Amino acid sequence: MTESLVNRSRLAELVEPIKGYLAARLSEPSVVEDLVQEILIKSIEALDSGQKIDHLGAWMFQVARTTLADYYRSKAKQVELDSVLDDDDTFHHQQLAACLMPFISELPTKYGLAITAEINGTSYRALADEEGVSISAIKSRAARARAMLKEKLLACCYIEIDNGMVSEYRRKI
Repeated sequence: MTESLVNRSRLAELVEPIKGYLAARLSEPSVVEDLVQEILIKSIEALDSGQKIDHLGAWMFQVARTTLADYYRSKAKQVELDSVLDDDDTFHHQQLAACLMPFISELPTKYGLAITAEINGTSYRALADEEGVSISAIKSRAARARAMLKEKLLACCYIEIDNGMVSEYRRKI
């Protein structure tokens, strides 16, 4: 079997893990499917171009991370373009939450899962059972994820909070 066929066979094996990775970070199954297809196209094009990929699984997960970050960046830009500022107190809060998603996708997987579960309202018990760890481990992961996100966010943005809600934010220049 040629190297190209071996790599394509390995691609097929990696589809489900990539789907799982994306599904943990996205709420819409159709978006997950679209991004999986985009990742597969990028992978096939790289293999067909003769690009040497030593660790296909690690390489594909890196492609998945960047594809996911690109998706959230484009979504955040679309929100900025489509939104009309109004007096809704939650506007800035929701916009900032959308901006967090690329940061979450950059976290180590176990922390990303914990904070995504928290955001989506998934119980710590359900995630602990799924991950095979204690609830306190999941709580610790979520706390560490929040600390990592805070550090990343404060490094790039100025944030003003009023009554527990984001009243203003902007990128640091």
